[in-house]
Amino acid sequence: MGHDDFTIQCVWESPRTPLSVAIPELAAASSEVRAETAELYRILANDLSFASLFRIVNSKRYAVVETGAVGFDYHGLDSASFDYDGWKSIGIDVVLDGSVSLEEERLHAEIHLHAIHAGEVLIAKRYTGPRAAIRKLAHLISDNTLASFGTAGVATTRIGFASDRDSEHGRTRVWLMDYDGADQRPITRDSYMDYRPRYGPDGTALSFLTRRTEKAPSVIAVHDQAEPLSRGPEEVSSFSWSPDGSRIAFSSTRDDAGNSDIYVMHRDSGDVRRWTDHPSYDGWPTWSPSGEEIAFMSDRTGSPQIFITDEGGSNVRQLPSLGTVNAEPAWSPSKLHPEIAYKSGIAGGELDIVIFDLATREERQLTSGSGMNESPDWSHDGRHIVFSSTRHGDPQIFIINRNGANERQLTFEGSNTTPSWSRHGAGH
Repeated sequence: MGHDDFTIQCVWESPRTPLSVAIPELAAASSEVRAETAELYRILANDLSFASLFRIVNSKRYAVVETGAVGFDYHGLDSASFDYDGWKSIGIDVVLDGSVSLEEERLHAEIHLHAIHAGEVLIAKRYTGPRAAIRKLAHLISDNTLASFGTAGVATTRIGFASDRDSEHGRTRVWLMDYDGADQRPITRDSYMDYRPRYGPDGTALSFLTRRTEKAPSVIAVHDQAEPLSRGPEEVSSFSWSPDGSRIAFSSTRDDAGNSDIYVMHRDSGDVRRWTDHPSYDGWPTWSPSGEEIAFMSDRTGSPQIFITDEGGSNVRQLPSLGTVNAEPAWSPSKLHPEIAYKSGIAGGELDIVIFDLATREERQLTSGSGMNESPDWSHDGRHIVFSSTRHGDPQIFIINRNGANERQLTFEGSNTTPSWSRHGAGH
């Protein structure tokens, strides 16, 4: 179901930057829609909390404020009965409230943002969607709320990952889930094994490595496309899309059996250019936001380390790191925070997720000495990271803020690895 199934009507907007936010429960227009209202509120509050852009005030402090049904008619915007003084007394800057009604199996959510100190309605929007699509409606409201303040949310994005659940002999399939771990389902089944999914920059084209038969080489495939993007007897071990989607960087043994180098293929023409030529292993390429550089892992200095190369493979230089092993780099798409995340043996025998700041040349540790933390990938806004970890046994998928806060586990069954975060709204 696409976004065309939903409508948004904006009545009046005057965006400002809030400091602290209160989110009282939404009002149900009737008992018939009470359960849907509670579920929509739960998902919306969870989305906005994970965004970590606002200081969301604990609902226990709402007791001194009148928070009943919405105090004004949507069309008239009469906010006279809204308790601005009460909210101001507990230090609130912005209140998000609203109501939910039902007409002909379609939900209608009226959402309002109140500027408490100005004593006025900041934003009023009406959202409409199918009754059966509460989660999608809530995620859409969340991302649009954040967009009102100039920030792209991640609630409507998806995460692809490899999982061996429901498969034979540990063979993995590509699975898909909402950013918060809901709606987990396999999307591949026919090949011998599918793994290492990667989203394209348009957010909809989910590609992955596939081994069609037990003895066939791994090639790059795109979901719902019959023909693979790469062909030949050589093995492809990792790949990533350029920011504009026109090229794919991949590691392969195509010119040197048993040894991997970095190559770049133009998607339309299929032309391939070799970017590295070294007797050591080079793999796991990741593009810079400009598309002019590629970071990759190589053991050319002994243990695996992170290197960066310019266009065409020139000017190869090593990224300084405290870890004895550094691998699986992921370049943040954010132009505000130029950073590369990777797994690192910074704590000794275990592996942790580390971020290298290219502006300050400083390294910071995101996870701390619990299991093997691997395969980081960024959300499209560069504010969150998804990764796998064995801290509880089998590898599972987690998400975390770039500052190390708000960590959440998303999968709990089977072995789940190599996650990829869609760059924009959810595809597939």
